Amino acid sequence: MAQARKDNNYIPVLLATSSTDGLTPILVYAAAAPNRLLVNTTGTEEQIGHAALGSLVATVTTAGTAVQLASNACKRVVIQGLSDNTDAVQVGLSNVIATPEVSQRGIRLFPTQSLELFVENTNLIYVDAAVATDGISVLYEN
Repeated sequence: MAQARKDNNYIPVLLATSSTDGLTPILVYAAAAPNRLLVNTTGTEEQIGHAALGSLVATVTTAGTAVQLASNACKRVVIQGLSDNTDAVQVGLSNVIATPEVSQRGIRLFPTQSLELFVENTNLIYVDAAVATDGISVLYEN
């Protein structure tokens, strides 16, 4: 088998082998702008993309009281703290707690910080905040 080339720091670069014989070296290509591997696939739609997109905004009306997201079937969710939030928000399960800090549960998101989850429905996600009117923006794929 061929030796992998090395970059300027003498670290081997990615090298693939042919699935035909497991020995023949094959070059691997990446797209420079999104920094992703270029792959040809014959996979199903579930493997290569999603059929629909949706979005919603959820804000906490009473600080310290978790708010459940509306029900939307999905496969992937991207959650982002609203840019005008006063403080960070907590995202998690029904037991999510934003305050006091010693009791916090969930993932803490500061304004514009994001989190990606793979769930079957957006209603599995709750948000809580220390400040009423703070919240999240959600983009979901199905």
